[in-house]
Amino acid sequence: MSGTHSPIAASDLLAMLKRLALILQLSCLAIGAIAYFWARPDLALLLWSGAAIAALLLMVWEMAQNILVGSIALDIIALLALFVSLMLGEALAGVIVATMYLGGQWLEDIAHGRVQRDMNALLERAPRFANRISNDQIERVDIADVRPGDKLLVSRGDVIPVDGTLLSPTAAIDQSSLTGEALPVNASRGDLLLSGVSNASDAFEMRATKPYAQSTYAGIVKLVEDA
Repeated sequence: MSGTHSPIAASDLLAMLKRLALILQLSCLAIGAIAYFWARPDLALLLWSGAAIAALLLMVWEMAQNILVGSIALDIIALLALFVSLMLGEALAGVIVATMYLGGQWLEDIAHGRVQRDMNALLERAPRFANRISNDQIERVDIADVRPGDKLLVSRGDVIPVDGTLLSPTAAIDQSSLTGEALPVNASRGDLLLSGVSNASDAFEMRATKPYAQSTYAGIVKLVEDA
């Protein structure tokens, strides 16, 4: 069990250390600048050097972790630039390099987290059941049991389970989940309805034209799961 959870724990620890290191770089950069203009270049050099060395050690540790799992994702150029800056006694340049690198990593983590949340939301709203009309009775069936030609009932707010055509006279379709369109789109009898969009009007009837596995939303979900 511990072997299963250790990579995730190491990743979380590294992300936390990067955030702390970024705060350290910004703090030392600002305080060092104040010390420098207050005629204390020795204190400024100490602060900048300490922050840069801390960042260098973190980057080396990250490289070691990546090598252990067979991947080198670290920006080698940033590591070399930071190392050379310290060797040449250019502590200020080293802090700036570390700040840019760690700041970029932080922004990348934010973007990755946002994408992950969107992907999870996409997977969570995937339909699992459908209301099939058979002999004037409505039965709740598993989405995999829906066949082309089945007559379905889609209630207000429900996600359209499979691709099909509208049987009711009209319907208002919320396509924001697929196209980003903010306003509902009006559909008329015979219009094509794509799975994954939502019913923004009263309940309507539709005819399935594809099984779920071949429908639009199933294809999107598969792409997300494979990503």
